[in-house]
Amino acid sequence: MAKVQFLYDCVSPWSYIGLVLLRRYERLWQLQVDYRPVYLGGVMVAAGNKPPITVINKGIHMAHELSIIPGYVGLQLQMPNEFPINTIHVARLLRVIKDRKPQALLPATDRFFECIFDGKGREMEVTKAQNLPRLLSGIDGLDEEALKPLMEEAASAENKLRLKDEATEAVEENGAFGCPWFTIERDDGEKRNFFGSDRFEIIAHWLGKEYRGPFPEGRPDARL
Repeated sequence: MAKVQFLYDCVSPWSYIGLVLLRRYERLWQLQVDYRPVYLGGVMVAAGNKPPITVINKGIHMAHELSIIPGYVGLQLQMPNEFPINTIHVARLLRVIKDRKPQALLPATDRFFECIFDGKGREMEVTKAQNLPRLLSGIDGLDEEALKPLMEEAASAENKLRLKDEATEAVEENGAFGCPWFTIERDDGEKRNFFGSDRFEIIAHWLGKEYRGPFPEGRPDARL
């Protein structure tokens, strides 16, 4: 069984797309996936990279692609009015949820992605730590009582340092420079890194798996 370490930040629409596709192939390709929330800003700083939106033509190209690709993968994704936004509090909380409430990590991740990219103007709500418990309302295992100690731990100096150290580790040990970032180990022990949400066909070739496009089980009528 191939092992996948998937680094993502909820500020990244490409992370959103990559997460959706990875989950569709996780069972089919028999992958053991470690979903790892990171702070993209920390990765970019450690790698000496800068957001594509800061380069005029890259920003234009990204907007063009994001007008097409979400529909291709069957994802309702609308770029927010404010972009990019600061997701440091989201990353800190998700990192704690990963350790303390792992079963709630993906539902919480989905909720934050939806808040940022559903076109309802909620993106700025995720930038304030005090809003996060309300935004996660209704997720099993993340009621108000359960979230209180998680929020405290998320804001701790230890957790802040851990998030920074993990960003640096991803850059120095796995060559990361952005999100989504895949570090994959095959059954034979060979490891490779892949960047971006459009590498699944290449990943399939390297793993010796079949790539069936964005809907491996057939395009459904309903949303994922």
